[in-house]
Amino acid sequence: MALDCTPLPSLYCVLHMSSTSEASKHFAAIPSTHARNALLGRSADGVTSFKGIPYAKPPVGELRWKAPQAPDPSDEEIECYNFGYTALQPEWHTEPASYYPKSEDCLTLNIWESDGTAGSGERKPVMVYFHGGAYGWGGTTDPIYDGQNFAKAHGDVILVTCNYRLGLMSFADFSQVEGGEEYQDINLGIRDHIAALQWIQKNIAAFGGDPGNVTIFGESAGAWSTTALTISPKARGLFKRAIAQSGEVAPKSRKAAQAYADFIMEASGAKNMDELLAISGDEWMKLDAEKHIADECCYVVVDGDIIPEDLDKAFEDTAKSGFVTETWRYEILDFADRFADAGGDVRVYLWMVPSTKDIMFKSAVHAVELAYVFNNLENVEYSGEVDPAVASKAQESWVNFAKTGDPSISEAEWKAYDTDTRDTMVIAKDGWACVSGPSKTARELLDKAYGDEPYHVW
Repeated sequence: MALDCTPLPSLYCVLHMSSTSEASKHFAAIPSTHARNALLGRSADGVTSFKGIPYAKPPVGELRWKAPQAPDPSDEEIECYNFGYTALQPEWHTEPASYYPKSEDCLTLNIWESDGTAGSGERKPVMVYFHGGAYGWGGTTDPIYDGQNFAKAHGDVILVTCNYRLGLMSFADFSQVEGGEEYQDINLGIRDHIAALQWIQKNIAAFGGDPGNVTIFGESAGAWSTTALTISPKARGLFKRAIAQSGEVAPKSRKAAQAYADFIMEASGAKNMDELLAISGDEWMKLDAEKHIADECCYVVVDGDIIPEDLDKAFEDTAKSGFVTETWRYEILDFADRFADAGGDVRVYLWMVPSTKDIMFKSAVHAVELAYVFNNLENVEYSGEVDPAVASKAQESWVNFAKTGDPSISEAEWKAYDTDTRDTMVIAKDGWACVSGPSKTARELLDKAYGDEPYHVW
C-alpha cells in the first residue's frame, strides 16, 4: 500500500559494502548531531557506503529501557566501514542477522549512495528501511537488506537501513514494577525509528539527500512500524511517503505492555527494576532463548504519546500522506480503507509472483518480494529463483513512488485506491495490471470474523 504525505507523512505498501583495502575512503562532514565529526565511508563499484553510524546514544546502563537520546557532539572521526551490532535476540534459522554479533548498543544506521553524491550539490530522495522479524528478531546485517546492488542500480536515490531495539528491550511497560516509576517510556522500537528519522532530517543533506523528500518502508514488523509512524504525531514532518509491505499496526492497550513486563519478570526471576538492570545482555539472550520471551512480545501499544488514543482522528490527521501497501496480509486493507476514507492518497498491490521453492509452497509467501525490491537476486531464501524483469519493475515502482508519489511504471498505470473501486495493482510474472477488488472473497470472510477490529492474520 502506498501513501503520498504532503505535507504529512505518506505510506506506500509494496512491498556489505566491500571493505577491501583497495576501496577508497569518502568523507562527509556531518553537522549538528555529530558536530565537528567526519564520517568515513568506503567506495566500491560506483557506490559509497557509510555503515554503523550511531544515531543515538547506546541504550545501556541508565539508558536501558529509556527513550533514545541524541548522541553527544564529538571531534572524533568515525570509521563507518562495518555494520553496527545487531539488537539482542536469540538465534533463529530464518533470521540471518541473529547469528551476527549482538549488543544492547545497537542504535545504528547505514547509508548507500552513488559515488560523488555527497558534495555534488544535488538533493536526492531518501528511502529509509525498517526490517522485519516480528519485533523479536532481525537486523540490517541480514544480507537480503544489503544496499549495494540497489544503490548501484538506482543512483537517483539514497538508501538508508536502520537497527532498533527488539522484544524485551523495547515493548514492555515496567512502570508498575517496584522501582519502575522512572520507566514510563514504552514503544521504544518506534521511538528508535523516530530518533533515526530525526538524525536523517538533521544530517542527510551532508550526504546529498533531500530531508524534505524522505520515504519510509518496511516489511512484516517493519510494515507494522511504518504504519505506526504514519499515525504518530511524534513522527509528523519526519517523512513524506511510506511503503508498508505485508503488515499493518494493530495497537494493543497499555495493559498488554504491562502484562509483557510481568512475563519478563517471571521468566527472569527478578523482583524489581534493580534486579532487572543487573542482568547482562548475554544473560538476557539466554533467557530469551530458554523462555521464549520474544514470542510473547505485545508489539505496539496505545500510549497516548507515540500512538494516540483516538485512532480515527489520527487517520484523519494523516490522510494527506502518500501510502502504498500490499494485500498479501489482508489486514493491511483495513489500514488502506481508513486512509482512503479519510481522504488520503493510497495505492494497493497484490504480489502474485511465487517463490520457486518447495518449502515456500511455490507460492507468493510472506517476504517473497524482498530479494526483488533490494535487487539482491542471489538471495534466494524466500523467493527461490528471482525473475530479473520483475525485480527491475518492482524497483522502478518503489523508486518512482519515492521520487514523485506515483508508483506507476512504463507498462502500467497504478490507480489510486478507494473503498468503492478498490483498484489494486496485481503484480504477476507475466505482467502488471490494475484490477478492481481482486481480494473480495477473502475480505468479506475476514470482515465477518473481525468486524471493525484491527487484526493480524498469520
